[in-house]
Amino acid sequence: MEALLSGGGSRFISLYGNEVKLYIGVGVAESFTSWRVGSGEWVEFQRWLDGMRGRLIFGYTSFSAACSREDDFTPAIRFVVPQSIFEVSEFGLREVSSNTSTTYRAFEGVSPAESLGDAESVVRFPSLADWEADRRGGGADCYKRNVAVAIEAIRSRMVASVTIARRIPVGGAIDILGTLRQQRLMNSLSGFQYFWRDADVCFVGANPELLAIGGVGAFDTYKLSGTQERVSCLEEDEKFRAELVSGTRCRFEHDCSVKSLAKRLRAIGDVAVGVPAVVDWGNLRHLSTRFRTLPGRGLRVVDIIRSVLPHGCAPESSGFSLIRSLEDCSRGPYYGLVGVVHGDGSFQFTQNIRSVISCAGCVFGYVGAAVTRNSTPELELAETNLKAANTALVVDTSA
Repeated sequence: MEALLSGGGSRFISLYGNEVKLYIGVGVAESFTSWRVGSGEWVEFQRWLDGMRGRLIFGYTSFSAACSREDDFTPAIRFVVPQSIFEVSEFGLREVSSNTSTTYRAFEGVSPAESLGDAESVVRFPSLADWEADRRGGGADCYKRNVAVAIEAIRSRMVASVTIARRIPVGGAIDILGTLRQQRLMNSLSGFQYFWRDADVCFVGANPELLAIGGVGAFDTYKLSGTQERVSCLEEDEKFRAELVSGTRCRFEHDCSVKSLAKRLRAIGDVAVGVPAVVDWGNLRHLSTRFRTLPGRGLRVVDIIRSVLPHGCAPESSGFSLIRSLEDCSRGPYYGLVGVVHGDGSFQFTQNIRSVISCAGCVFGYVGAAVTRNSTPELELAETNLKAANTALVVDTSA
């Protein structure tokens, strides 16, 4: 594993998977990239996917409020068919991109979690004092001002809800393997891990929220929102768990996101919406609702990707305008999708929100909070602090 993920330069490497199976892609055999995807580019992208049928494809979409309107959400997309593909499962590490499979003895009988080993040390996001000094949107005072503006927009009925992001600078380069190991230690790999590196960007993260898993015949979505810290006292923790489900702020936030996603999914097919359940993730817990969507006849993978692309605001047109006015940095891969399309046309995509990003010589993390009518600047700032503290990061101090 270390040999595959280590090494500098711009060689493409991607990882995606969970405690059952991890896929690692190395090198670029074929790729599709568009930095602003309109309707024509989506058609071209589907044609490209059709041509890659039978091959495992890694990919991500960015979030771009600056280029988007209500009827034309235009993210950047980057999808790659690797030259070499490795699979890590309970049976070991094997190359699966050719007809003959080679099992590497060093990993025989080792699970994906065990193959990552143990992190000897960890450096998480910078201290709050460092955050305060940030001049590009990560500082606490700046974030509270942005949330206050969003709350006023909600009161004036400009928007119903909007997710405001907080960019946090990180000193030093990312220790990729160490971060992947630490994610396992913090979260027991109860979600999906991902890593991407090419000539333009590098990011690594983990998230329990699957926005699409299945195929064009049927797929599931697990929408996660509403955040609460877990506590060590069992009796008190159970009380907090009950409050998460029945309380006003988190439940209303979750209901807003469920309603918005259900509207987009119903535009492509029949949708069954489950009841909210509590999901524990590291030191946090969230509300999660499962959707089962049966797409209409003739719909393709691209239609499903477009339907689950996170918008983070409602309504979209005025929400994108508000985000543009408050966030002076592009979110890049943050808040987009990351995942794989399998050779049989099935897919798995999670949201890129628990990650650290390296781009243009800068290393930074992103956290965010959904602002609704029940929000206050202090509550949303506290939520971003919780999420940042629960984001694994190992810094390579030797770089």
